[in-house]
Amino acid sequence: MRISLHESNDEKEFRKLYEEYYAPFCIYAKRFINDMAICEDIVSDVFASLWDKRNSIELKKDTATAYLKICVRNSCLNYLKHLEYERYDSKHVLVVICL
Repeated sequence: MRISLHESNDEKEFRKLYEEYYAPFCIYAKRFINDMAICEDIVSDVFASLWDKRNSIELKKDTATAYLKICVRNSCLNYLKHLEYERYDSKHVLVVICL
């Protein structure tokens, strides 16, 4: 079975996918990030990205969850990387100002 989001029932299929996997992936994102609101934003962004790519992506039912899980994980890691960069940058700016 394939999950095709570019067919005539794309909105219905997407809604079904979102409703089934949104909450579990928010919990999965919580493994990386302790702020549930940020986890929810990340998972929402992953689904929004999937919707934007609906005309160019076709997921198989047996690999859809793995694909989404990788997307959520990568998005969490990117968030943490960006957070680390912001902390470093703010410390660096503080040191420069103090000198």
